[in-house]
Amino acid sequence: LRTDSMSTDHAPDSTAEKLQTPDQPSACPAEDVVEAPSCPPPLAWQDVLSEFRDQRECFDFTTDGGLQGRGRVFGEGPPLYSLNGFSVSPEIFCLTVWLLREDFRCVVLEYPAEATSLSDLASCVFMAADGLGDQEFDLYATGFGTSVALEILTTNGSRVRHAVDRKSTRLN
Repeated sequence: LRTDSMSTDHAPDSTAEKLQTPDQPSACPAEDVVEAPSCPPPLAWQDVLSEFRDQRECFDFTTDGGLQGRGRVFGEGPPLYSLNGFSVSPEIFCLTVWLLREDFRCVVLEYPAEATSLSDLASCVFMAADGLGDQEFDLYATGFGTSVALEILTTNGSRVRHAVDRKSTRLN
């Protein structure tokens, strides 16, 4: 610490004079210093999307009403069904499911074009869950998917453990 440019009006016990100079020993012995882990490298969305596409498991389902849909599964753990907005690809969830892949078996669905009601879409979720053996599951919904989640909760809410919309509002 250089003090030659500092004013001499400071009292001897001023903060500047209490600072250590490079030749003084550290106040903490080296063995007491804990190094913080470095930040992980930033994620490139292209890499995450590519990994999601390469490692997901695809499945098809047909509802009792004849609607045909497709789903994708990524990760391991309890089932988490992500319900996307009406005109948005389920790949919108690729970063979310990639981050949750070690804690949840994330399921995303494509809505069948022939679905004409919330009941049809809720039926798709139940049929996919039945096909995957999920008697209970969690829901994460965004946009229009929140309406589908509310229909699911109204129709057969006992199968849903937790439901969260995109603003982290608990639906049940």
